[in-house]
Amino acid sequence: KLSGSSYATPSTDLLVNGSFDTANQGWTLTNMKYQQNGERPTRYVEQWANNTSVGTGSATQTIKNLPAGAYRLVGMANAQFQTNQSLEITGVALKINDSSYPVSGAWKEYDIVYNHQTDGDLTITFSFESTNANWVCVDGFSLVYGGDYVAYEAAMHKGDWDAALKEAQEALDSYKNVTGEERTALVAETEKVEPTTAAGYDEARDALKNVT
Repeated sequence: KLSGSSYATPSTDLLVNGSFDTANQGWTLTNMKYQQNGERPTRYVEQWANNTSVGTGSATQTIKNLPAGAYRLVGMANAQFQTNQSLEITGVALKINDSSYPVSGAWKEYDIVYNHQTDGDLTITFSFESTNANWVCVDGFSLVYGGDYVAYEAAMHKGDWDAALKEAQEALDSYKNVTGEERTALVAETEKVEPTTAAGYDEARDALKNVT
């Protein structure tokens, strides 16, 4: 199931009922409930209070015995005070084990890559604690494994380097009048060996942009 997973070919979804379409499956809910009212295309999980804080609660799921490496959590979340849409929401977060990522505002997608440094369990949690939100929700979660974290992170950064390299090569082809030191610098950057790390891709991307 997880063997051979990479950035380009991640595993299948590891969550049980990540869509929240099936009530009372996969998730442990505290002060939250399944809801189906037209707000979302299918069932989702929420807590709502009438013009006051929803207090404290969570939706959580633990996946046992996972290998170390890169895990990508993607899902929709909502945390707002409906009568004051500009209010910065506090106390709401998505968590993967001990790593926490704040959630604030109307429905939007959250995309998190987590470095699971040693083999073991992963716990995914949507939590709110003494929050100032009156409505919190989650929907459409997925969790996939992408293999070695360093390789995964490098692949994530490779796209920007590819685009910068293409732009530089097109500049060489399109502007034949670029000569002297300017052209020498551009050629030198385009001919460098492809990086192998995320930091290397970022450095090479910046260098290409600086001479293009």
